[in-house]
Amino acid sequence: MRKAYSETLLFTAGFLSQAMRYPTHVSVKFYKKNDIFDAELCMQGLNLLGHAQLIDLPVGSQCGGHGICGADRIRLKARDAKKVSAPTKIEKMHLTPEELEEGIRLACQCYPNQDGLTIEVYLDRPKAASTLQE
Repeated sequence: MRKAYSETLLFTAGFLSQAMRYPTHVSVKFYKKNDIFDAELCMQGLNLLGHAQLIDLPVGSQCGGHGICGADRIRLKARDAKKVSAPTKIEKMHLTPEELEEGIRLACQCYPNQDGLTIEVYLDRPKAASTLQE
């Protein structure tokens, strides 16, 4: 009985710490040409691709958001770069250092990292690098 109680506490503590890693309220503004699409959501652990998909906004992912295709390129404003997770190894394979510096990211790899923030995402289809970076 005591062991089961301890395991339950450990599971609950682990679940809570996992849930607390992600913000609970994020507002994402997607800009495409002259249109603005708002996604005001309370979704934990949802990347920017997921936010776009929830409002039926095509971003260009061809692999289902697994970081394989590199087709879901977006551009973040410089001030918003710190509002999302740091570039992943997958992004560094698909994007050049210059592209990352310009705020180009993969929507499937960007996760909001703060509560109550607004992120501006530009879907102007940044030019793809000619080859994968190794």
